[in-house]
Amino acid sequence: MAFGRNKIVVQPSWHPNFRIVETLPDTKVIRTDFAFNGVSVVIAVVLLGLVLKAEYTGLALNREISKYESEIANKSGTNKENLGLSSEFDRLSKDFTEVALFMDVHLTPAEVLLAVTDILPREIITQSLSYDDVAIQDGRRSVRTKGIDFRGIVKGAPDQATAIVTKLQEDIANHEDLKPLIQKVELNSLVRGNDGFNVSIRVVLTPR
Repeated sequence: MAFGRNKIVVQPSWHPNFRIVETLPDTKVIRTDFAFNGVSVVIAVVLLGLVLKAEYTGLALNREISKYESEIANKSGTNKENLGLSSEFDRLSKDFTEVALFMDVHLTPAEVLLAVTDILPREIITQSLSYDDVAIQDGRRSVRTKGIDFRGIVKGAPDQATAIVTKLQEDIANHEDLKPLIQKVELNSLVRGNDGFNVSIRVVLTPR
């Protein structure tokens, strides 16, 4: 049996024959501009979406602002009316407080007159007697209470006038009707006048 010869494998040339076009590798230019166009379109769509979102958010905020401005405008008249009522209430409350203080008297004018008449010695001539609201300082605040202001003329020598006035102050402070209500008895003045010594005494009652 005869053995056949092995086929000789012909290896292609390590470089193509440029004369034979069919044997040349595919060297056509790959077009990439379509890829860049696609990316640009995507970026443009994303940016457009962001712009539209920002515009929508701005429009929504503007609508909210317009809504609240409209509510404020509608309620401004009511607020002004309420402020006016509040101011009027404050004014009236002060008036009512003063009226209540005036009505809540410590003593009636008649009781004050009887008490002072009972205390005054013969050596003192009454010039004026008032019983009214007075303001006193209670720490840092001003408090209104009742006060008795007495003015008169004391006859006699200087030492006698001083003794008479001192005795009058003591009698006022210890009077049965006045003592529970008195906060202090003040000698405002004691000066020589044409007819004697002019005396001024203030009695401050304890605030309610």
